[in-house]
Parts: sequence; structure tokens; C-alpha cells
Amino acid sequence: MVVYKKLLGKPLGLKDFAEIDPMSANSLKDLLQMKKDGEDIEDLCLMFDITEEVFGENKTVELINGGSQIPVTNENVESYIKLYIEWKLEKSIERQFNAFKEGYDIVCDNLIMHTLHHEELDELVSGLNEFNWNDFKESVIYDGYTQNHKTITLFWKVFDEWDENHKINFLYLSK
Repeated sequence: MVVYKKLLGKPLGLKDFAEIDPMSANSLKDLLQMKKDGEDIEDLCLMFDITEEVFGENKTVELINGGSQIPVTNENVESYIKLYIEWKLEKSIERQFNAFKEGYDIVCDNLIMHTLHHEELDELVSGLNEFNWNDFKESVIYDGYTQNHKTITLFWKVFDEWDENHKINFLYLSK
């Protein structure tokens, strides 16, 4: 969804970042929780910079001018998070994304595409995830069981009671 939101020029935030890097997003959420709990974020010794590995070497990028000298505090933690996400989802990939968007715009730059929401763009690109559960049931091959075995009939009874998301999760977890 992040890519679709970027293509449509929508603002990105912590929730979007969590799609790409859930561990780092949780760490940023923890900073907000620390502030809410009255803990002193400055004790973490964070600065307004990011250290990333580039071709096997650590590279420090300042999120603002002089950022390596500016501590993250309870007063500026929201600004730090905003700049961190902006770096990760915008600035650090700007050249590559702009090249991708240029190609996208050649094919899709028209008024209709600009009126879409990112979910609708996803649907256009990926299609709908609709499952025909009756076809699924009919195509199952039973190994060591028959379709009328008590275990199988109980399984289908439970399966039929599940909502769509639960059924889809079951399929993905069964792989």
C-alpha cells in the first residue's frame, strides 16, 4: 500500500512505515509510549541521525542539519519520528522511486488515476482476492481420509463458520 500511496502523492506516516519495517516502527511507537508514560527519552541517547549499512560500511545520515549533535527528547520526539519516517520512505529512496514513478506516469498519468484511493489502485493492479470456497472444498484431495469421514465433516463444519479473513489466514498458514 505504501507504494500506491506514494504514487498517488498521499502523505505517509508511522502506520505506513510499519508495513515496510515492523520492528523499527514498533521501536518508534515505543518512544511515543515512553513519553506518554513520563519516561525520559533523552536517557536513550538518540540523536537526530540514522546509521545505515551501505555496501558493508556504516554511514550516518543527519535527519536535520547538525542532527548528530541534537538529542531526541520528550519535547521533540514526534519531530524525530516524522523525520525518521520521511528519510526511510521518501529521501533515502527518492532517486529510485522517481525513476519508477516516471515509468508509471508514462502509462497511468491521467485524471482518473489521480482520483483513485490507494486501495483502489491496489485492486486495479492486483485484482480482487475473492475465493470460491465451494470450488476449494470440491478440489481437496484427501490422503488417508474420505470426504465423509467424521474428522473431515467436522473440519468443514468449523471451516464454514469462519469469516473470510480466518479462512484466508488458514490457507496461508497451511502452506
